[in-house]
Amino acid sequence: MLKEIRCDKFAEEHRSIRFQPGLNTVLGSAGGSNAIGKSTFLWLVDYAFGGNSYYTLSDDIKKHIGAHIVYFTFEFNGQAHYFYRSTDDSKNVCRCDKSGRLIQKLSAEDFRSFLYQEYKV
Repeated sequence: MLKEIRCDKFAEEHRSIRFQPGLNTVLGSAGGSNAIGKSTFLWLVDYAFGGNSYYTLSDDIKKHIGAHIVYFTFEFNGQAHYFYRSTDDSKNVCRCDKSGRLIQKLSAEDFRSFLYQEYKV
């Protein structure tokens, strides 16, 4: 299960987004305003699962945020698995320790295979 997504480019109060067991929702503002980041956040979730839409489909992210690293944590059978992915090298996903130190570089395809196996699809 995806447990957390972290990035120092997120707003300070949202630098670490933690997921709870069960259904998690993405809500907009109480006033119903647009352009507050719901779609971008969903692209980030896709990115954490090995997708490519986050950085390839949004020129705004490239223009206003630039290259950056997204950290994410999965938990399977009570064991945490830590990863990060750089927008400069989105074809690879890096397994790391809890502190973010590189352990192993995986192709995005190998990472998706790992998730497929762990989710027992």
